[in-house]
Amino acid sequence: ERYRSEPDLKGFEWFPVTDRAVLRCMNLETVLRTPKLRNGVGTFDKENAAWKSEGCEELLTKHHRAAAPIHRSQSGDKCVTMKEVLGIVPGGNWGSAGTKEKDRWAMLRCDCYFDRSCKRSIKPRPPDIHASTEQAGIAGGVAARQPWERLAVEAGTAAGPVVAVCLGATSMKMHFSSLADSPLFTQLLPSIRRTSLPGYEVWVYVGYDRGDLFYDDETNLAAIRKWFARNVAAPLERERKVRARLALVQCVNVLRKP
Repeated sequence: ERYRSEPDLKGFEWFPVTDRAVLRCMNLETVLRTPKLRNGVGTFDKENAAWKSEGCEELLTKHHRAAAPIHRSQSGDKCVTMKEVLGIVPGGNWGSAGTKEKDRWAMLRCDCYFDRSCKRSIKPRPPDIHASTEQAGIAGGVAARQPWERLAVEAGTAAGPVVAVCLGATSMKMHFSSLADSPLFTQLLPSIRRTSLPGYEVWVYVGYDRGDLFYDDETNLAAIRKWFARNVAAPLERERKVRARLALVQCVNVLRKP
């Protein structure tokens, strides 16, 4: 498989996650397990409180046990079959399993297979290409956008040339306590104010992942819109007669890649 010539479309022991609550818990777990984050935060009171209030341990445990990878390992297939046929509840009860089945379960390390915290030699691997990243999947994602995630020429305004700027934002493996902690607001968006030219309308699209701990938050999204209006849109209108608009777009990034 290491030298396969065709792209991997299934992955290995991998399954797409689209549920916002599960994604939030996965991101919380990543933050809480990261000894040092980029901005040197040493305490995570907010994240620890969210982990408990959102029931993340129970949610991730349940989600892991119910997950159905497209391509399982051979031992994983056998464990799942025994679980379903014999009614075994991992970590709970044996169902109708007898001594022979219990021994086989132990030999295959099936308890470990259904325990997300257990270290296994088999590592999950996402596919090279997923349906959501192909043409039809991208078109479907665009069609599913909410009205506030779209920009269009407004009635009663002059239709001039438009420059669209598309950006990606994430707080993955980072700890943002305010907008000032993100390079999006210290570097990227300010550069649009500095470089935009008269005679154009600037449409800025900022994509963020569903479940992102900082960006997928209504309070923070409202703060971002307010910041953009005050620090980019208003100065450009006043200084250069350039109209700048912002759309914040939630993306379902199942591969969890840029």
